[in-house]
Amino acid sequence: MAIKPFMSLIAMTTSLVISQASLAQLNSTVIGGGSLARECFQKSQSATLTGSGSRIDIEVCDQAIFKGSLNKRELASTYANRGIIYASMQDYKAAYKDYNKAIELEEDLPEAYINRGNLWLTLQEFQRAVDDYDRAIEIGSPSQPVAKLNRGLAYEYLGNLESAEADYQAALELKEDWNAAQDKLKRVQRKLRAKAQDQP
Repeated sequence: MAIKPFMSLIAMTTSLVISQASLAQLNSTVIGGGSLARECFQKSQSATLTGSGSRIDIEVCDQAIFKGSLNKRELASTYANRGIIYASMQDYKAAYKDYNKAIELEEDLPEAYINRGNLWLTLQEFQRAVDDYDRAIEIGSPSQPVAKLNRGLAYEYLGNLESAEADYQAALELKEDWNAAQDKLKRVQRKLRAKAQDQP
């Protein structure tokens, strides 16, 4: 499946936040796997925080994947982490392949679905983003607040303001005083009020 070219919806900034009012963050996972897998995880964390990765970072993950003697879940996590780095480099096709490989190896790895959902959101494939966030939430991701916030954003772009509002409220219930969720909730509530006023 071809991935659409990057559209002008976003500008990468720190924490891979999309246009300051979008994704909360990307999620990295590490499960054992020795020093190479841990180093790949650390590189993905750095890419998340700075919004940039490098070929050197990718090579670290390559070493972990091909020489790290990882079990299946560790390997899936490492593919997901490499995907984060590719996404930070705006190599969305490679990121997509890595998230798919992670899911192929471990279909119950919620972070892979969240990160693939984030990729769909970046590419303005909003319903696909919702589908992946749904799966992550169904599995029981430890990053539920992020999944719900980002699903809310996808719903908002789809024009489903009521579902967006519910997700932003749910994110706030899980993570109180979260400014990103508070701001988005206020924004969507303004839209809902305006929509109600426009109704005959």
